[in-house]
Amino acid sequence: MPQSLSVITLAVAVLCLAYAFILYSQRRKKAAAKREEAPKPKLTSTSRVESSKPKCTLASSSLSSCSSVLNDNSAVKTSKESRPRPSESKVTTYNYKFKPFNPDLLGSTFLDDAIREYNHYIAFYYIGTLDSGRKYSIMIGSSDEWVNILTLNRASVATYESHGFSILEKRWSYGNKVLGARQLRKFISDNMEEIVALMKTQASVRDEKRLAREAEDAKFEREQIMREQQEETRRTQIKTIISGRKPVIQQYFTGMTFELNKNKRNHSRAQQQAEQDYFNINIDAQVCNCNDFQDVTSHYEPFDVRRLCSHLYYTIWRNNLLKSKTDCLDDFVLQNIRRDFWGIYFFSDDDNGRFAIIAYRDRIELDVAMPKHSGEGYVMSRWKLEGREWLGAGGSKRFQQTVRIKLENLFGDRK
Repeated sequence: MPQSLSVITLAVAVLCLAYAFILYSQRRKKAAAKREEAPKPKLTSTSRVESSKPKCTLASSSLSSCSSVLNDNSAVKTSKESRPRPSESKVTTYNYKFKPFNPDLLGSTFLDDAIREYNHYIAFYYIGTLDSGRKYSIMIGSSDEWVNILTLNRASVATYESHGFSILEKRWSYGNKVLGARQLRKFISDNMEEIVALMKTQASVRDEKRLAREAEDAKFEREQIMREQQEETRRTQIKTIISGRKPVIQQYFTGMTFELNKNKRNHSRAQQQAEQDYFNINIDAQVCNCNDFQDVTSHYEPFDVRRLCSHLYYTIWRNNLLKSKTDCLDDFVLQNIRRDFWGIYFFSDDDNGRFAIIAYRDRIELDVAMPKHSGEGYVMSRWKLEGREWLGAGGSKRFQQTVRIKLENLFGDRK
């Protein structure tokens, strides 16, 4: 018995060891299988992740770059507890419509020629096609409100015309009705963000133009003040000269009578036109309600040229209402006389040559009618007494010398 018990005990021990070995082996196989199924890490503990840099800046423009870049120094640690996650951000591609303007890059089409000939500043431009198949261009200049558009007009032989469109007020500024206006308006609206951004890049150009405009305005104002001062000085001089001539005019110069012709049709037309264009005028009575007539000329008798204000003068002379005079010199003077007539002086020389000197209320130059150098008839010249010079060629030198002596005798020798 004791021997058989020992054998049984040994056998049980062997079986227990075998069973333990089998369990151990199975556990090792399962552990190995799990290790093989586990994902292997692709990064080391100090790997870096950098996002890509999309190229989306506008060529040659000063728009801000659209790329987004992570900090190169940010390290991502990898361990059993923390593994790197792939970036979920997507790269956005911007399809810019406008290009920086460079005339050298334009083609040879009619639109390219129209852009090249456009006489305003262009910073960026876009060329598109309307639904009708016609080309157009939208241009951005220095304005932060308006874009300019070149598009074909409605003429039978269409040509490119310029139109302005306000992006603030959503309206057209000038030109006839724009072909494709609705489509152009939609394009501008769809690309408003880009247009506004490009306009902002032209702030320095706007500042330069503003400063140049202010300088030009200041220059114009200075010149305007100088012109007004010069004109005031000239008017003062004229008044002084005319005032000094008044005694001579009153003593030696006379009026000149005229007659109206019998062309009733011309008279009626002239009267109607005068009532539309001028003051209240009566041609037959030579009456006008302007201040010049009321204050200066109304005291002269009817049909005296001195009675006529500028309105009556233009109405009668420009509508051919004058009746010709029988005397050749009188008729020549009457046909060539100017407005604001003040008086006339007739005289003859030793050779029976006839002359006429005409003075005006608002001019210091004197008109002079004298015989022609050769042949019959007369010529009208002009003499500036203060400068002792002829302002228009007329008559012979002998006739000019005769008139000059007479003028100096009348008004005094003004050397």
